Amino acid sequence: MTNIKTYNAISAKGLDYLTAHGYEIDGEGEPKGIILRSQSLHDEPIAESVRAVVRAGAGFNNIPVEELSKRGVVVFNTPGGNANAVKELTIAALILAARPVVGAIGFANETRGGDVSLRTEVNKGGYRGTELAGKTLGVIGLGNVGSKVANTALALDMDVIGYDPGLNANTAWRIDRHIVRAKTVDEVLEQADYVTVHIPYTEKNHFFINADRLAKMKPSAALLNMSRGGIVDDLAAKDALDRGALHVYITDFADEALFDHPKVIITPHIGGSTIE
Repeated sequence: MTNIKTYNAISAKGLDYLTAHGYEIDGEGEPKGIILRSQSLHDEPIAESVRAVVRAGAGFNNIPVEELSKRGVVVFNTPGGNANAVKELTIAALILAARPVVGAIGFANETRGGDVSLRTEVNKGGYRGTELAGKTLGVIGLGNVGSKVANTALALDMDVIGYDPGLNANTAWRIDRHIVRAKTVDEVLEQADYVTVHIPYTEKNHFFINADRLAKMKPSAALLNMSRGGIVDDLAAKDALDRGALHVYITDFADEALFDHPKVIITPHIGGSTIE
C-alpha cells in the first residue's frame, strides 16, 4: 500500500477517502506523500521517497517549495477550503473590535453579590461600543477569503473599499459591484475605520503592514490580521496602540510582544479550525 504521512489534525473525511482508495495513513513504510496544515517542514527531514506534499490550506510559507521543486516533488494547496471559516472568524473579530465584548464578559462574571441585575445596569455604560453599520471596512486582498469578508460586510450595512493588485476578470466576479476598488494600499488605510488583511505570506509581504503604513490609518481605526503571522509588524502595531495612533488590534497569531495588552485580542490560529 502507498503510505501517506500526516502532520496536524487532518479531517477524517479526507483520510477515510484515501484509505478507501488503497492508501495507508501514517504506516511504517516510506511515505510517498505528505499531508499537513500548519506544521513547518523547513527543518523537518523529508524522505527521498516523497513525491507530493499537500497543504490542507492556502499558504505555502511552512513548506520549502523551492527545495522540493528541485527534487521533483509536487506541492499542492487547497485554496478556498477554509475560506468560509476564516471569513466567519473575521466577522466575529469585526464585532469584537466595535464592541468591548471581551471586557464586558469579564465584568459580568465579576459582578457578584447584592442585586446583580441592578449593578450591571448601573455600570454597563463603560462597555458602550459602536455599530458597524455606516462604517468603512478596508479589505486588503480580495481572494477567496477577502472577497467573502467584503461581501458579508456589505450585508452588515458597511461601506467597503478593497485593494488587490492581482484582481482579474475571473476573481472580480466574486466581488459585489458596490465594493469600491482602491488603486493603492494607502487609499484603503486612509479611508477605513476597520482594516482587514487577507494576503499570502511571502518574503515580499513580510511586515506588509509596517510602521509607515500604520501611520496612515485613523487613530480610531481597528486592524485585523486573520491571514498570516508576519504580515503585520506586531511591535509597530503595539507602538501605535501605546501612542493612541491605533484603537485596537486583533490577530489570529500569538506574539509574546502583544500578550496582556489591553487593546489587543489574540486568538490561537483558529481561522480554519471548524468541524466542516
